[in-house]
Amino acid sequence: MLRVLAICMVWLLLSNNVQACDVCGCSLTSQTLGVLPKFSKHFVGIRYGFSSFRSKHPAETIYDKPVTSRELFSSVDIWSRWNIGKKSQIFVFVPFAFIQKNEAGVQQYNRGLGDMSILFMYSFLQKENTKKESSQLLQAGGGIKFPTGNNDFVQDNEWIPAIQTGTATWDYFVNINYISRWKQWSLQGESSFRINQNNEKKDFRNGNRLQSATRIMYTLKNKYVTCLPVAGLVSEWSSRDFHEGAYNDFSGGHSLSGQVGTELWFNKFGLGMQVFIPFYQTLGAGQITAGPRFSTHLSYFF
Repeated sequence: MLRVLAICMVWLLLSNNVQACDVCGCSLTSQTLGVLPKFSKHFVGIRYGFSSFRSKHPAETIYDKPVTSRELFSSVDIWSRWNIGKKSQIFVFVPFAFIQKNEAGVQQYNRGLGDMSILFMYSFLQKENTKKESSQLLQAGGGIKFPTGNNDFVQDNEWIPAIQTGTATWDYFVNINYISRWKQWSLQGESSFRINQNNEKKDFRNGNRLQSATRIMYTLKNKYVTCLPVAGLVSEWSSRDFHEGAYNDFSGGHSLSGQVGTELWFNKFGLGMQVFIPFYQTLGAGQITAGPRFSTHLSYFF
């Protein structure tokens, strides 16, 4: 699960040779999976994510003052995993987005169905020693994001890419996931690269995105519950957005965040909570600051 890439977008307007811009944080991220238990089971679940950004809008002329805005992104996803044989898995994601922007006391709201996606993963390595003290798992695959979300939201005659619930494009994912376990300790490394296509109607393309994570976990369990504390690092990178024949200067960037959380499994149910705290970021040429992120999920295994 998981989630979240801190990026920025810009809406460029040219008038009387003066360049104006609208800078906003953006909630769009790569489609990483996070910590997923009970590898041989199907599951269906719901997860919630929250992220926030503070954006500085440079003055359009020498007579204007810089403006600061705040963007809040929440998402509720219905997601599931289906096993096909012993080595193949399909993941389905159906997101619902809730977006709020506050700039100079003016509130903007947008909400609705986001872009659905399907991800296929295949296990190239799935090995456990005879004593079941250690195991390794290596998965790789890819997926497609469908343009099911709305991309025509306009307020005050202005279309802002960062506050749309969808991108109006068919985008693609490439994922890899590796887990190594020794007794109660586990180490996970995963990456997701998202290849974005051009929105021809708006002549806009989001920058490609890469999210990578390294996590260490420790298993605690008794007769009734299994607890898995998680700690790790998450790196997120985005290239610049492209709009009307030019790259947007206040977009793209890189961030590095710490992750702490826990996973709880009760027989057929799983509950997880994660917090992501950025300690290094350079987003939108320094015009955007991402706040801490939070995610939680509830899953049913069958």
